[in-house]
Amino acid sequence: MKSFLFIIFLSYFTTTAISQEKIDRINIDSLKELLINSISDTNKVKVLQSLGNASMVDSIENAMIYYKQALLLSEEIAYKNGIAKSSFELGRIHYVQGDFLLSQKKFSRALSLFKDTKDSLRIAKTLNNLGMIAKERADYTIALDYYLKALNIAESLNDKSITTEIWNNIGLIFFWQNNYEKAEYYFQKCIEMNTSLNNYKRLIINFNNLALVLTEKGDIDKALIYHKETLSLEKKSDNIKGIISSIGNIGNIYYEKKDYDTSLVLFKEALTFAHQLKDEYLLGQLYSNIGRTYFDLNDLNNAILFSDSAFIIANKIDAKDLFLTSALTLSDVYLKKQNYKQALHFHILYSNYKDSLITQESTKAVAEMETRYETEKKEKEIELLNKEKEKQAAISSEQNKRKNMIIYTVVFGFFLVVLFSGFLYNRFRITKKQKIIIAEKNKEITDSIIYAKRLQTAILPPNSYWKKYLPQSFILYQPKDIVSGDFYWLENVSDLVLFAAADCTGHGVSGAMVSVVCSNALNRTVKEFDITEPAKILDKTRELVLETFEKSNEEVKDGMDISICCLNTKNNELLWSGANNPLWYIRENNLFEIKGDKQPIGQNDNPKPFTTHNIDLQKGDTVYIFTDGYADQFGGEKGKKFMYRPLKELLLSIQNKSIAEQQEELHQKFINWKKNTEQTDDVLVIGFKI
Repeated sequence: MKSFLFIIFLSYFTTTAISQEKIDRINIDSLKELLINSISDTNKVKVLQSLGNASMVDSIENAMIYYKQALLLSEEIAYKNGIAKSSFELGRIHYVQGDFLLSQKKFSRALSLFKDTKDSLRIAKTLNNLGMIAKERADYTIALDYYLKALNIAESLNDKSITTEIWNNIGLIFFWQNNYEKAEYYFQKCIEMNTSLNNYKRLIINFNNLALVLTEKGDIDKALIYHKETLSLEKKSDNIKGIISSIGNIGNIYYEKKDYDTSLVLFKEALTFAHQLKDEYLLGQLYSNIGRTYFDLNDLNNAILFSDSAFIIANKIDAKDLFLTSALTLSDVYLKKQNYKQALHFHILYSNYKDSLITQESTKAVAEMETRYETEKKEKEIELLNKEKEKQAAISSEQNKRKNMIIYTVVFGFFLVVLFSGFLYNRFRITKKQKIIIAEKNKEITDSIIYAKRLQTAILPPNSYWKKYLPQSFILYQPKDIVSGDFYWLENVSDLVLFAAADCTGHGVSGAMVSVVCSNALNRTVKEFDITEPAKILDKTRELVLETFEKSNEEVKDGMDISICCLNTKNNELLWSGANNPLWYIRENNLFEIKGDKQPIGQNDNPKPFTTHNIDLQKGDTVYIFTDGYADQFGGEKGKKFMYRPLKELLLSIQNKSIAEQQEELHQKFINWKKNTEQTDDVLVIGFKI
């Protein structure tokens, strides 16, 4: 669902403004009178800021006017605190309006000034808001960096209110990194804290976000209950943005259930509320959702109309995630209308942007930053404990002895430097030249590998695309090097979902290049030759791969082992064929194995037609296809291979777990087995449950 529809989260956007209850009691007319009678300029700034706060309730435009006046006056009188607070509030307004670039500029200026005045609480709030801007622009690594810095300050101040705000926002980052366990952990922490604080408004936000995690984990019915309860509470509090969020997310669940008509009605209802807020990003999200739903209803003209509106907003406010979803839908629509030029145009835009979103590198960076935050926190505690000891050590009686030793060392070192300076200088020149040559060669190699990774990334179906057609599934994909000889593949043809786990000759760059050739052959077989039976797909793919390799002047012996499935989503009939690799499926705690044909996709002395096997899947069955990397990994206490029997036992032991938990169990087992041993081969395991 995250692929095509926007999930409308509720984030905490911190503010220095006075509370809503106080704002409601402020008489704007009396503030205006106070402004006229104010003697000092600093008091005028404060009154203008209060007018801005009060005006936020009814007119965000009026609030902006007052804050701009406060900022100008503060600049004229060099009132640093006034400049900081006015910039902060203008940053909030620009954020609400969806102008993230201008919002970032205002917050950055406010942050610099708050640091000058050592206003720790406002520094934390500003860092949190900068993190939200980075999140909206899909810069998740940067966003988490801001959040963790803010959290460090909030916890040192023992400010529970802002701490829960930041926990919530960190939870959102982990959600978008597909780390649902971490996301749920942070949302639950918020719920516990806000329950103890009796903060029911924030509990609504936490419940909403927890429901979204439950949806992604497959517990849709429970998530729907949370969303409907949240909507009821939002309507009672007359929170427009909360109402939009709840309606939109209920629409997402009906979309997931493929009840597109109900989903469309809900998205349009949310849109009517969204027009009241003048929040361009929120409007763009809903336009994108409506456009995608029209596409699934085969109303292509309306799909273009709404998706194009989302695309225009995405470009205007620099929202990468909105850009991606709208570009992908437009590509799909034009492809269906057989307007191949436009389809290709939008697909290229989508492909060029998608690498800037969630990648393995950014996921790793997120984990590293969280670890860094915890480490820094512990280091500070240790530093405080040892501070007094360090002061005493600094006044040690050994200082005089140390001074004498330094003098002797310097004199002796001077003679050594004179003696060997010529020799060292000569060696330095030689070494420097060698380093330059090595650096140039390394850059050439690295550039080649990065290019190979870009090529390979382009052939892998996005996780969201995979989840659309196989929602109850996982992909455990762990390349040995930057690029991989293993790849996974998926195509949809009417009610059929075709997917495969493939292992090409070698790993690293060479394996990646072969994987591009083989993936392209699979695509051509299905799209150009309209073949959907697995055995015939493998026969044709072998023909196309050999045809490609024959164009080389040298004999190419590369090839591919593969396990390929064709699932009929209407009747759960599974057709399967394999080249060397098997298929396993588990039914009622019994594991069944179907072996593939003993021949690869590639050169073979005695090639034979591949065989298609038929399985009538039942509710609760789990199917696994994989390459040999997991079983062949060396590790354990004796440094032996993991082997297939323990893998079967592991899969049987985790059958009662959710599909996401199964993936995590397999991953942790692999890490624990491998430990410090070098990874043997690329690893790919795909599982799905009926």
